[in-house]
Amino acid sequence: VDTNRTWAVDWGVKEADFDPYEEYPGKAPFSEPEARMLRSLVEEFKPHAWVNVHSGMEAMFMPYDHKASEPRGEGAEAMRSILRDLNEFHCGARCAVGGGG
Repeated sequence: VDTNRTWAVDWGVKEADFDPYEEYPGKAPFSEPEARMLRSLVEEFKPHAWVNVHSGMEAMFMPYDHKASEPRGEGAEAMRSILRDLNEFHCGARCAVGGGG
């Protein structure tokens, strides 16, 4: 289960390099227990910033990491700042940072 792909946002949209063995999106949004657990945690905690760490490819993204754009508005600068700090401290400034896509 790829918990990045089981959320309701753009669920079922497949990129050209989609690999169902690596990126299984579940049968429906939040159909998998891991995604439901994360959704419950987010609903309870209500974070004002979110970063998505992809350690295997040395990348850290802001929502939505499947789009080539970055969020604007409240919380966006906080996310950028967190990513810059994490990249410097943990990746030696070599990680890809920002919007995905």
